[in-house]
Amino acid sequence: MKVAVTGTTGQVGRNAIQILSSKGIQTRCLLRHPIDATVSPSIEKDASSSQVASYLSNLPHVTMVEGDATDATSCVELLNGCDAVLALHGPAKPPPLQSLFCLLPESDPKHSRSVNYRAVQNLIDAAKECNCKRIVRVTGKGEQPTQFFFCSH
Repeated sequence: MKVAVTGTTGQVGRNAIQILSSKGIQTRCLLRHPIDATVSPSIEKDASSSQVASYLSNLPHVTMVEGDATDATSCVELLNGCDAVLALHGPAKPPPLQSLFCLLPESDPKHSRSVNYRAVQNLIDAAKECNCKRIVRVTGKGEQPTQFFFCSH
């Protein structure tokens, strides 16, 4: 079995990848940025995304794929040869005022509509194209149903 994972460096993603790796399951992990060889690998709760990515990339059975879930081509590359995908990604938390006044334009890839709708649609389309049979979508505790399209008037 081979599993693709989005939300690689988030709390849920990092735990899922460690479990998959420990069970010997081939895992392909989507990363928005290349791995920085100058950072110390860490899996601690307060570790940076770069540190977590560095740590996870050294686990057995784990392959990193550079790309973004909001990019359809990245999703096809990630899901190629996979039997399942764990869609564990979520939007980055915007600064409080930006969130309060919906200042993030909908065209921004970090906008919750891009992350929660377009990215999931990209994964569904890629799963069909790559014959990936299962999609599991999990979001974090900070998500609220109104956040999906909250700022898209």
